[in-house]
This record gives sequence, C-alpha cells and structure tokens, in this order.
Amino acid sequence: MPDFGKDILFNHTALLKSVFWAHTIEDETVYIPRMGTIPNYSAKAGILKFYRVGSDVYVSNNKVRARVVQPNIPVQNGVIHVIDDLLFFVYRNLRQTIEHQQKISFIQGNLYTLDAEIVTKLTDKTRKMTLFLPTDDAFAK
Repeated sequence: MPDFGKDILFNHTALLKSVFWAHTIEDETVYIPRMGTIPNYSAKAGILKFYRVGSDVYVSNNKVRARVVQPNIPVQNGVIHVIDDLLFFVYRNLRQTIEHQQKISFIQGNLYTLDAEIVTKLTDKTRKMTLFLPTDDAFAK
C-alpha cells in the first residue's frame, strides 16, 4: 500500500477499526473447501464474497478483492486465511489507480498531457466516474 493510503488508514481510528472488522467473521470457524462454491459470509463490517478463478480463490468486501494465498491455517480459537490485499478500504482515486495499473503505459505516459480539468476530475473524491482504459495492445492494433 502506498504511503498516501497508509496515512489515511492509520490516522483514522474508526476507519482502521472498520477495515479490521471487514476481515473478520465472528462466532464461526470457516474453512475454504478445495472445490465447489463458497457461500457469502457476513463480516463484522460488510459481506465477504468468495469466488474461484481457475485454482485460485478470491474474497471481496466493499468492492475490494484479494487472492487467498494460504487458506485454512488452523489455530486454537479459529482459522486464518492469508490474503494478498487489504479488503474493504478503497484508498486510491482514479488518477492514482491509473498510475499503478499494468499494461496501460501509453495512458500513464500521456495522462498529464490531458486537459487540466480532466486530470482534476480524476482526483475529485466527490465525482463518480467509470472509465474504460485501453491497454497498450489496443494502441498497437
């Protein structure tokens, strides 16, 4: 996580607590089966949704997904699943996300040649937008 995300998260106690609870299922020990469908579970904050892509298992909460990299670690009072990203906490705006994506280097390299108004809109937290960004391969066609 970049420093700007850590600054937001670790300087806001209520948010940090919500993010922690978004990773927690209370009063239940949930093992991830090797095959088949995995039902949704209520976390202390939000809903944990599971799905499979090939042999990988993903979990999401609040539109943020993570891959389960080590499932089913039994502990005395439950089970732990190690994931590769932080759930629940959306910390990047559109511009920051564009800057960190792979396979869109043409867009990244030309982002600041756009009109200043467009770049400003990409960082405005109050504005909602949906972008479809072409990959580098799209520009090579």
